[in-house]
Amino acid sequence: MMALRRALKYSRWLLSPRKLALLLRVLGCATHARLVIRRMNFAAFMERWTRPLGRRRWDPEELAAATDLGLLAIRRRRCLMRSLVLYRLLRQAGCPSDLVVGVRPDPKKGILAHAWLERDGQVIHPYGDSPELYTVNYRYP
Repeated sequence: MMALRRALKYSRWLLSPRKLALLLRVLGCATHARLVIRRMNFAAFMERWTRPLGRRRWDPEELAAATDLGLLAIRRRRCLMRSLVLYRLLRQAGCPSDLVVGVRPDPKKGILAHAWLERDGQVIHPYGDSPELYTVNYRYP
């Protein structure tokens, strides 16, 4: 729900050509990730997915809002896809972050997984379940 509120808060900026271009970048990143991630193991994918830090041109909150709005539009609002797209956009904007994946047991579903981003050990731009519920089993870089 927080992701939807954030996206709606920024929906007015879709009239801006610069921000519309950002939304198109989100859609491109999501499509690219979806196609490439199936062709290699996850560690190799992350090596390829990670780009050098870029220049700061975007506010991290705007990047998170554009990611939420873009993934909502294409019905890909899963935590892993959101984390992958936002990870890449943040790096391109000069904001380093770590991609973290955790798991936890669930009596009905077996094992649940969740992905999120951290910077200096702190969760940034949270989405979905609380990361404290999960045992970290993957962190990149």
